[in-house]
Amino acid sequence: MDRPINREEVAFLLNNSLQMGIEYNPNVNKPLIDVATSEYPSEVTKLVDLRLIFGYPDGTFRPKNNITRAEIAALFARIK
Repeated sequence: MDRPINREEVAFLLNNSLQMGIEYNPNVNKPLIDVATSEYPSEVTKLVDLRLIFGYPDGTFRPKNNITRAEIAALFARIK
């Protein structure tokens, strides 16, 4: 079934695909105020800490929002 994918699902999928021993410093960035509402808070936090995915200027992540093409393109550009 085709359906949009939301921001937390992308974080979950990307985190699982990057499980190749990436080292990072947990919680180096200001926590986003709504990450706790995500089904995947640790995955979202890890990708935010790795600076692969970002929140919005108001301090939210909006995990249930569908991810946009622009956000996906920016995410892929950051992966090296």
